[in-house]
Amino acid sequence: MKSETVKITSNYDGLVLYGTVYEPDDEPKAIVQIIHSLFEHREYYDELARILCHYGYVVVVSDLRGHGDSVDLLHPLGHVDAKNGWMMNLVDTNRFSSMIREKYRRLPFFLLGHSMGSLVARSFLKRFEYEIDGVILTSCPYFDKKFYIIEKIEKLHLRLEGPNEPDTGFWTRYTSSFDKGFNEEETDRWMCSDMEFVRTYRKDPKSQALPTTSMVNDLLFGFRDVFVYEDWHPLKKKLPVLILGGQDDVCARGIDGVKQVHQRLRDVGYTNIQYCLYPEFRHNIFHEYQRQTVYGDIIRFLNSILETTNQ
Repeated sequence: MKSETVKITSNYDGLVLYGTVYEPDDEPKAIVQIIHSLFEHREYYDELARILCHYGYVVVVSDLRGHGDSVDLLHPLGHVDAKNGWMMNLVDTNRFSSMIREKYRRLPFFLLGHSMGSLVARSFLKRFEYEIDGVILTSCPYFDKKFYIIEKIEKLHLRLEGPNEPDTGFWTRYTSSFDKGFNEEETDRWMCSDMEFVRTYRKDPKSQALPTTSMVNDLLFGFRDVFVYEDWHPLKKKLPVLILGGQDDVCARGIDGVKQVHQRLRDVGYTNIQYCLYPEFRHNIFHEYQRQTVYGDIIRFLNSILETTNQ
């Protein structure tokens, strides 16, 4: 196996976007593109990428704009774009997928999105369905009536403060109750039951930037794009979809969030949907103690699609 850092320069604003490509030593059997979550970056998926690569998959994972290494003076950590950041994330994601699919033209292509990345993946699926052979959605944030209140507040902040100002209150408003119910003393313990991971995450300077008002509004647009707009008309209705979540994930509300995503996908027309809930797992299922179970389920899902395709 080999891994290589790759760069793509945005045609829109010249931002240099960073990613990592993992390639197996033997002939690969498919491509998996991973989309990370809010306040994360590609390094958090190194273990998952290496395991997938070990089983014969080419993996590409990139830093979304305003995250990880995909930053510059005009796009600091926590800032996407002043006008249409969510759509630019989709364009950037497609640039990376096109790059790797150009190299491996005949290989099936799978998309995996975690948390906010699952929203990006679903927005991507709406527009680039023809490129995709299967989708994995993990720890999908729950959509409820608070969304409309938060959206009004954040639109007001955007008008009053401008697009580049740090939104100091958003994360507190959104996650203020998430730590309740867990016994550990660490802040952000809702994220994972492994407190060593939580402490490492909180010390990571690439993960602690405040989002700007425009980034927050981009995220809210992503929720609206996936859950509200009635412009999703799939053609590949039997496309395989796997939804994974933790039973103790307060961001996704456990089984309620998994069922919500399942029902939304069925409502727009998809019929080949599976889901799995992991007992005692919190939000970041890829850093839980028993994460090997998750890896196994993902590999079995991907392999089953390839076996069906090759029959």
